[in-house]
Amino acid sequence: MSNNLIISGGGTGGHIYPAISIANQLSKKISNCNILFVGAKNKMEMKKVPQNGYKIIGLWISGFQRKFNLFSNISLPFKIIFSLIHSLIIILKHKPKIVVGTGGYASGPVMYIASILGIPVFIQEQNSYPGLTNRILSKYATKIFVAYDGMDKYFNSSKIIVSGNPIRKSIKNISIKNKSDYLSSIDLKSDLQTILVLGGSLGAYQLNEFVNKNLDFFEYIFDCKIELTIESDLKKLCQEIGSNHLSYFAGDVTSFEDNLKAVEIAKEKFGGLDIFVANAGIEGEVNTLENYDIEKFDKVMAVNVKGPFLALKASIPALSARGGGSFIITSSIAGLSGAAQIGAYATSKHAVIGLMKSAAKECAEQNIRVNTINPSPVETRMMRSLEEGLMPGESDQAKDLMLSNIPLGRYGKPEDVAKVMLFLASDDSSFVTGSVYSVDGGSTA
Repeated sequence: MSNNLIISGGGTGGHIYPAISIANQLSKKISNCNILFVGAKNKMEMKKVPQNGYKIIGLWISGFQRKFNLFSNISLPFKIIFSLIHSLIIILKHKPKIVVGTGGYASGPVMYIASILGIPVFIQEQNSYPGLTNRILSKYATKIFVAYDGMDKYFNSSKIIVSGNPIRKSIKNISIKNKSDYLSSIDLKSDLQTILVLGGSLGAYQLNEFVNKNLDFFEYIFDCKIELTIESDLKKLCQEIGSNHLSYFAGDVTSFEDNLKAVEIAKEKFGGLDIFVANAGIEGEVNTLENYDIEKFDKVMAVNVKGPFLALKASIPALSARGGGSFIITSSIAGLSGAAQIGAYATSKHAVIGLMKSAAKECAEQNIRVNTINPSPVETRMMRSLEEGLMPGESDQAKDLMLSNIPLGRYGKPEDVAKVMLFLASDDSSFVTGSVYSVDGGSTA
């Protein structure tokens, strides 16, 4: 007897590749497993899923366009109705025992119809701040598999299972070419500068666009810390560049071994390491100190403080071998003053300033400069999470309150931060070390 399953999700690599990983494991664990994918027409899942050996059906569906697009938004109700009918036909024909959704608007219609028909529905949420589709569908889900603690802010706690993110086996078996062959294949020279940027997907597209405009300076390797939603952005950037000047490695910033591996990849692929940007960070929960979860506090400190410490430990020898370089840590204006209800985050951002100043003195004789960038709120998804956490259901009011403390009257843009990073990475800052650079619209004036 065949065990029919449907997996739905798409739009970005962050939704597609976890879905493929789940399918691969289900195929191994369940006998006579017959998996059908459902995605959105003309999106990347329509190519990526068949390339991995699975059948996929595309729905005529799209998301709501936040930027004004009259035709797309007028046609959206018709697309939803059509996709609901199409999903019903697919489910009645395929007769799945379960339906799994990994996010993206393509998963909405099929997951909703399955729940109405009494078919068990499961959600796999990759992000610390869930997307709109998964938040809406959560009320219909049997169980919700998440990668982070604290997701009970968005989902029913009785449904949550903290499982981590599914990873394809191919990621664990990355084959690194030898240095001479790789440099030759991408026409690079060993004296080109290489930057290692550690961070997630928040604001990644804008940062990629900025770097693309400054390629005369930047040759860098990008570490995306498991959350692969930036993979499509990186692919697009690589296509625009027209050569393989950009690479990324999926790892854990709280692991010394992964930090070493990232540095070694930079050395193997690009001949050395000149600039290291320690940008990875998490906000933790919004709560009073009295009620703050201890494990969540430890996690914030591990990513935001231990991460840069391990990055320094791993990269100092490589930077020194190149005759010096620049190590840049992303802190925050929360590291310059107190911040109610985000005590763990503020503590971690104070701590990395102390780490930076100590490292600046230790590393000066090796010509390694160490500085922090301390942004005020920046227009990324992290701020949506913090706004909702500070004033649940009234995030717009939370944003207005934060804006009232910024003299220039707006949140920062990712490129505002990137431009200061560019200065600190360049030789123009050759006499700058041990310094705190506020990018805050006057917040700390």
